Amino acid sequence: MMKKSAFALSALALASSAAFAQSTPSSVTVYGIVDAGVVHTTGLATNKNQLVSGIMEGSRLGFRGNEDIGGGFRAIFTLEQRLELNNGTFGNRPPTGAQVPDRLNNAVLLGLCAPAPAACPLQAAVTGVAGQVGQTLGVNIPNNPWDRQAYVGLVTPVGAVLLGRQYTPAYEINATFDALGTQSSLAAGQVASIPPSVDIRVSSALQYRVVYGGITAGAMYAFGGNALNSKANRFGGAMAMYKGANFSVGIGYNQRNNDIGQESLKSLVIGANANLGPGTAYVLVGQIEDDNPSGVSTIATNLTPLTGATAGALV
Repeated sequence: MMKKSAFALSALALASSAAFAQSTPSSVTVYGIVDAGVVHTTGLATNKNQLVSGIMEGSRLGFRGNEDIGGGFRAIFTLEQRLELNNGTFGNRPPTGAQVPDRLNNAVLLGLCAPAPAACPLQAAVTGVAGQVGQTLGVNIPNNPWDRQAYVGLVTPVGAVLLGRQYTPAYEINATFDALGTQSSLAAGQVASIPPSVDIRVSSALQYRVVYGGITAGAMYAFGGNALNSKANRFGGAMAMYKGANFSVGIGYNQRNNDIGQESLKSLVIGANANLGPGTAYVLVGQIEDDNPSGVSTIATNLTPLTGATAGALV
């Protein structure tokens, strides 16, 4: 029989332990994490020492509530915003600022020109695109409140419906089966973050979830929010996961359209773990495709001052 219980992504585990919250008296919980440290960054024109918020876990403040409305139904909500201790804002940039890796800023390394003393004619365009990418590096750059999570939900005897800004299905699998969870710069989500390999959260999302024993499954659809193009930024995804006493396995898939409605980032993530005596073995495999990157609608306009209108439109 389906559990009559409430689902909420675990805020303290960054979605790595998503589960249904057991039926409890109606309540509102205030929670949070405060995390900061000092980092030394090399490889820049001038090496930097900086105070950074969120060394192991992103600092945040959240509110989570549930209300038993009878008949096996329960209303829930989560509001969670990030907090940057170094400056009091809601968003941050990496210690390197807007600087992108050389492999994304050098026409020779990208294979667009042969190594030679002569200047590469495409370098100006590459520099321009890299500059655009650099302006997007970071988390919640617009400083939106409640950027981490903001949703309401209704739990029923046949599953839960959640509406609002939520973690994506593929990221839930990625975080669950990453040996380092979502912590430290060696976590899979950090190593594969430039360019992004798995969308972490999505806004304007509608999700349906079910839990039966050790099995959790969910499907998500997100509206793009573009009144002029209904396909722009549209998102869909699904996941299924089994958690047992000795092993767990899961699969998740995300697919997002770009800003002009083309099929863009596709992320298929498969993970598993098994208890092996004193330790646990993890396996995480991802297939990432992005043939039509986002941001293409502004490339020509931004490159025209650097390359001219004809070359900008071509790029």
